[in-house]
Amino acid sequence: KSGVANAKAKGKKIGRPKFTKKDIPDIFYKYYDLYNKDNLNISELARLSNLSRNTVYKYIRMLRDENVITE
Repeated sequence: KSGVANAKAKGKKIGRPKFTKKDIPDIFYKYYDLYNKDNLNISELARLSNLSRNTVYKYIRMLRDENVITE
């Protein structure tokens, strides 16, 4: 705990970095349109984008809710 307090005192950022829509890979957007048109399901979208299903769900939530910033 003292190490974390010391780092904070020196101005270091502690914790997981913020994640925004700008950080979503372009390959996801390529297949996301097909998903929205019901040509792909979540598993296919994840496989083609080379992402896990949980990550795909997170990206979809971010795109549907414009104000969400995930940590």
